[in-house]
Amino acid sequence: MRKHTYALLALALLLFFPSAGCSKNPETKKVVVGGDLEKSRFYDSKILNDLIFSNVRSKGKITLYAFNADGTVNQSYAIDSNWIYAVDEDNAILSSNKYGKLQLLVFNEDGSIKEDHVLFDGSAEKPSDLKIDPVLIKNGKGYLLAYTTVNGRINNGDPDQKNGTYTIHLYEVDDSFNLKKLPDIIKADQNIEDADLIADGNTILFVYELESYDKGPSEIRVRFSDDQGKTWRDDRVLVSNGGDNEPAALLATNNGYSLYYSSDMDHPGDSYSASKPYRMDFDKDWKQVKNHEIPLMLDGSILLYDVKDTGRGIEILYSRNYLEDDRLILETLKDWN
Repeated sequence: MRKHTYALLALALLLFFPSAGCSKNPETKKVVVGGDLEKSRFYDSKILNDLIFSNVRSKGKITLYAFNADGTVNQSYAIDSNWIYAVDEDNAILSSNKYGKLQLLVFNEDGSIKEDHVLFDGSAEKPSDLKIDPVLIKNGKGYLLAYTTVNGRINNGDPDQKNGTYTIHLYEVDDSFNLKKLPDIIKADQNIEDADLIADGNTILFVYELESYDKGPSEIRVRFSDDQGKTWRDDRVLVSNGGDNEPAALLATNNGYSLYYSSDMDHPGDSYSASKPYRMDFDKDWKQVKNHEIPLMLDGSILLYDVKDTGRGIEILYSRNYLEDDRLILETLKDWN
């Protein structure tokens, strides 16, 4: 889960060191998102086709905003939202909040809401009722839905204290938005954060961060399902302990896969103030090929929110200097390999 969102609610070094950069300096374009919003902070944020969605804290309240590609406000919504996930195929945002409400919002091209499907109502009475880090992918005519619950201490930052129990729940969602419970993907007495589901042919991938304690050393891992989420195999480590490693996106490439993530490996323990963006490339057998720092235009601490490979290039949405001025930036990299 995004640890800055949790603050609102009450990885041994890497096996392979990152190289100095990529083989080619890309053409870049930078947009400041929401620069016209004064005294605002940006939390969980996602790219959805031609719009950018973000949970924005303004005047003591967090609400969902949509921004245009040039960074200007498209519109805001009277929706309390803490975690969001983009479903590009349906032009939809999956949103959950601190009350436990989980809803799928389908948008028109102009950003107006076309459909609002409530999957769980907002009746959370305790932290374990929250639907944290929700993810949703297309599965035939319906979807696969996953979210995290925590029983006990949430986002524990003390290595000497007992962690809560983190569970990743999985559901089938049919085309009428009825839910059928599937076996849980994973349960652990460690922080499980930044989860994602990815369809790769007939295989479903579950990518997640397994963290010893908040801001502590973590691994980025992947599990695989060949039967639509009914069973899961392997538990492959993609990024080893050496820093606080937070995955933003795993994208399929012609030669395998590219994992985009943030890490404070150069300054362990300072993930909010000294994090850098990286891309780790794998072949089709998940053997690491290369790990390199992403050549963004801006320096400072970088926390990646989302990465999309579009016809415009590789679009990277990130927060710069989250603990300070907290600017939400969309940067597009062209001809980068």
